[in-house]
Amino acid sequence: MAVQALRCIVVDRFLPPNQRKDTLAKINYAFEKRQREIAKKKQKDQKQSKKQSGREGDKSADQSGKVMRG
Repeated sequence: MAVQALRCIVVDRFLPPNQRKDTLAKINYAFEKRQREIAKKKQKDQKQSKKQSGREGDKSADQSGKVMRG
């Protein structure tokens, strides 16, 4: 049994990292960072468009509320 376990360790050592049994998946920090940046940008764009639509709504209300004097 010990020989078989030792053989697995030796064989696993020479396998490429993606084929080893005892290794965990490596975390891709660059991907996670990019996803956070995309989410922040999307949130910022939504906030800006909401502000813009609010400004346009105020302008149209001001124009319709004006009384023409002659």
